[in-house]
Amino acid sequence: MYHNFSEVVRGYAKVLFASFDYSITMLSIAIVMIAAIYLMPFVMLPLSIIFDWQQIYVNIIFLQIIFILITRIMLTIRYRMKVIDIVLFPLSVIYLLSMAVNSIIQYRFNIGICWKGRTYNVVENEDNEEELKLINDNYK
Repeated sequence: MYHNFSEVVRGYAKVLFASFDYSITMLSIAIVMIAAIYLMPFVMLPLSIIFDWQQIYVNIIFLQIIFILITRIMLTIRYRMKVIDIVLFPLSVIYLLSMAVNSIIQYRFNIGICWKGRTYNVVENEDNEEELKLINDNYK
């Protein structure tokens, strides 16, 4: 399906924005929630240790990380994924969030979502409703 890394980024950016019905608000809320739940504990644990926070805060953050890792372990076992995916989970979250932000940028600056030589963008029609339109077709 995908032949190189840039096709993966374009493909997932297209699907990611569409899954939120081309709503910047909903995608932004999802970005904040995913970052807060799955990324911030990995950032906050080292900070809490370095800046010597109260032990209760360190324990809560550590418990959040344990829950995330247990979930990842269960998914890895269930779907027979590679064990390295557990360790690389924070990087995959960063990757997902960067693709989501990229899709918002493409929409806001009218760049459009590119896929297989075609460029799509969300535009308003006569009824002030947003719809997906083909902007450019260079499909080979």
